[in-house]
Amino acid sequence: MTVPMSVTVASPVGPLVIRGTERGVQAIRLGGEGQVPIQKGPVRAAEPGDINGPVPIRDAVSQLAEYFEGRRRQFDFPLDLEGTPFQRAVWACLQTIPFGETRSYGWVARAIGRPGAARAVGLAAGRNPAAIVVPCHRVIASDGSLGGYTGGLHIKRFLLQLEGLAK
Repeated sequence: MTVPMSVTVASPVGPLVIRGTERGVQAIRLGGEGQVPIQKGPVRAAEPGDINGPVPIRDAVSQLAEYFEGRRRQFDFPLDLEGTPFQRAVWACLQTIPFGETRSYGWVARAIGRPGAARAVGLAAGRNPAAIVVPCHRVIASDGSLGGYTGGLHIKRFLLQLEGLAK
């Protein structure tokens, strides 16, 4: 069994802690969980060559830098996420929400065949281990309000604005 490795890289939303193995990225966490200020100006993320670790982690670093630079809309490195079957279904559904679009918690619940589970979808989104890449920031309340976000609403708002949505 491969031992997970973690790296921390700079981003406009503060430090991102990326953990994974050769199998895939297991987690992308916002370093300050709710206390991270939005950084102004360019931020240099570590380059893949700066990191001596598994390919999925190096790819995640590179692709996240491209995302924040406005050059990437989808991620294609492997994920190796752990969660309940329900959580994994929610996270898989979240990955189908296109860049620059939002969906409601109710929409996600219906999409996974659990139409009455909008609140449970919100809980699963809140336990999303791979921030940004599993785009729970694209899920909003049915009334159009932002809903919640583990990293803080200011980060959710920033990510949506980065994707061209004024929220």
